[in-house]
Amino acid sequence: MTNPTDEPVDYAVVVSFLDADNATLGADAVLLRGVAPGADADWSVELPVTGDDVRCILRVTRAPAAG
Repeated sequence: MTNPTDEPVDYAVVVSFLDADNATLGADAVLLRGVAPGADADWSVELPVTGDDVRCILRVTRAPAAG
């Protein structure tokens, strides 16, 4: 993830895995604090999810760095 702004920012990344019935099979969140302007931030999650028709949903929020 790259910070495209001119100020440090905090990111919250929520990863959810859903089945065909939209039931949540697993979820995890990653907080990336103080990502510098133009900088890349690596992140990952690992969840033991199995099944057919599994979808991955990402939700990302960005806010000014909390100092």
